[in-house]
Amino acid sequence: MIHVLLVDDEPALFPVTKLALEKDGDVQVDLCVSPADARTLLEKRHYQVIISDYDMPGEDGITFLRHLRESGDDTPFIIFTGKGNETVAMEACNAGVDYYLTKSGSPREIFCRLKECVMRASWGYRLRHPWDIAFTTPLGVLETLPMPVFVLDERLHIRYLNRPATRISGMKTHDLELLSFNSLLEKNSSRELIVFLEHVIGGSESEDDATCPVPLVFMGPGGRCIRMECSILPARDENGRPTGFVVTCKERMLRDPG
Repeated sequence: MIHVLLVDDEPALFPVTKLALEKDGDVQVDLCVSPADARTLLEKRHYQVIISDYDMPGEDGITFLRHLRESGDDTPFIIFTGKGNETVAMEACNAGVDYYLTKSGSPREIFCRLKECVMRASWGYRLRHPWDIAFTTPLGVLETLPMPVFVLDERLHIRYLNRPATRISGMKTHDLELLSFNSLLEKNSSRELIVFLEHVIGGSESEDDATCPVPLVFMGPGGRCIRMECSILPARDENGRPTGFVVTCKERMLRDPG
C-alpha cells in the first residue's frame, strides 16, 4: 500500500482526487487543507508521496516543499496546481520537486497523469529507502509470499507488512504500520529480540548469524500465543549502521492449546 498525503485548500476537490487515486486499491490518501495541518500528520505517520497545491493562503506549496527539504525530509513531492506557469514550475524544480503537474486537460487525463506520477515517485523513494520494500523487493512479490514478512525501521517501527503478517495480530494493515514490532510480542520475546538486535547492531553477530531463525512468541487474536521462527536481516547504510530490519517468519505456526 502506498500512503499519500494530499494538501489542498479546496476541499471540494478532495473526493474526486481521492477516488481516482484509490480506485485500484494500491493507494491510500489522507487529506488536509494546509501545510500546517500536513506537518501535524507527518509527525504521526509515514507517507511515501506528498501531493500539494501551489496557491494556498499563508504558505504556498513550494514554500512547504522548501521547508521539508531543508529539514532533511526527502519524501517525493508532487505540485498539483491549476494556477501554475513557467516561473512557478522553475521555482518548484529549484526547491526539489519530484513532479510538477497542472490541472489542465480532461479529468481522465489529469488523474491518469497524477496516478502515474504517484507510482513512479513512490518507487524511486523505495529504492532510496530499501527497508520500505524489503531491500527493493517489489511489494507485489512480498504480497504473494505465504510466510509473514515485516519490514522495520531502525527504531523497530513497522514500515511494511504483507497480508500473512496481518493474520498474526488480527489487525488491519493501516493499524499496524508504524506500530512498534515489540508490541506484537510476548514480553520475554520482546526482551530477547532487543538483546539479539543489540548484538547485530554492535557487530558481534555476523550477517549469517543474524539470519538464523530466532524463536519469537507473538500475541495473537484473543491473547493466544503464536510461536514462530523468525529470520532477521539488517539493512545497513554506507557506514555499516543498521537502517532497518526485514523479519521473515516461518510459515508453520504452533499455537498454545486453549
